[in-house]
Amino acid sequence: DELYQEGTPPTEATISNSGKTLTITGGNWNNDLWHIKGGLSFNNNVSGYTLKLSNVQGTFSAEGGNTSTHNAIASRNTVEGINIKPTKEIRGAFSAVGQADKNTVVLKNSTVSNVYGGEGNSATNNSVTLENTTANNVYGGYTYSGTGDVTGNMVTLNNATVNGSLYGGGTN
Repeated sequence: DELYQEGTPPTEATISNSGKTLTITGGNWNNDLWHIKGGLSFNNNVSGYTLKLSNVQGTFSAEGGNTSTHNAIASRNTVEGINIKPTKEIRGAFSAVGQADKNTVVLKNSTVSNVYGGEGNSATNNSVTLENTTANNVYGGYTYSGTGDVTGNMVTLNNATVNGSLYGGGTN
C-alpha cells in the first residue's frame, strides 16, 4: 500500500493499512501535492487495492490504484468515501498508458470535484456510485487517448447532484 505525498499528514488524521486496504479517517489535507493512492506501481499491474476515506477534506486527489507502466492494467481497485470534500479528482484507478478495468468508486454524503470509476488508455467495466453526494463531473470510465475503449462503464446516482458533465464512458 502506498500513501504518496510530500509533507507531513495532518495530525488529526488516523491512517492505517492492512494488506491491500489503506484507511484514512479525518484530517484537513490542504496541500496541492497530496496524491493518496491505495496501490501504486511504476513497473507492474495494480489490482485489488481499496482506499477508504472518512471525514477527510482538502486539496488532494485520491485513487484506489495507479500504474504508470506501458500496457499495465489497473483492475478491481476501489475508493470508498464517506463525508469527504476533496477539491481534486477521485479515481477508482488510473493507468497512465494501459487499461483501467473493473474499478469502483462509492461516495456517500460527500462533495467532490471530478469522479472517475477508471481512467486509462482504455477504460472498461468501471463504476461510480454517488449517494447523497454532489459532484462537478462524473465519468464511469474515461480515456484520454481519443481512441480507447470505454464500454461497460456505469454511473449510479442515489439522491445525488452532478453540476457539470455526466458520462457512463467518455473520451478526450
